[in-house]
Amino acid sequence: MVKEIQATGGLAGFVRADVALESDVAAMIAYAVETFGRLDVVFNNAGVEGKLGPIETLSVADFDETIGINVRGSWLVMKHALPHLTATKGSIVNNSSVAADLGMAGTTIYAASKGAITTLTRTAAIEFAKAGVRVNAVSPGPIQTDMGARFFGSLETER
Repeated sequence: MVKEIQATGGLAGFVRADVALESDVAAMIAYAVETFGRLDVVFNNAGVEGKLGPIETLSVADFDETIGINVRGSWLVMKHALPHLTATKGSIVNNSSVAADLGMAGTTIYAASKGAITTLTRTAAIEFAKAGVRVNAVSPGPIQTDMGARFFGSLETER
């Protein structure tokens, strides 16, 4: 993808990062600023659905993995990006989900992680409004993907 963007005259770079690791996130943000000279927009889209099932069937490890990637990852990106975004009056868009507001059996950890993203977004929006940084979330509904089929059923079958 980077080569395709560059071939059309665009600027692009790639950094492999685990958003649950602060050192990876700090390096990713530093790379972006060093490579492009500034940071204007962050889209927090890294996330996992994690293990699905009734609460009593899920483990602490299942919880920690999903919350660690979805919530901690978004928080870490915001933490390291905000000093740069304050300087540019930039913007953050966090990817939440309708699962944050709907009750869907078997999605307790995922839904909780997306609810946390929504609250994190609201709080950061208030904290950084005076600095000129916009912080918003998008909350997609059902999308025809493998994950969507696991949550809502497929087009071919009813759940």
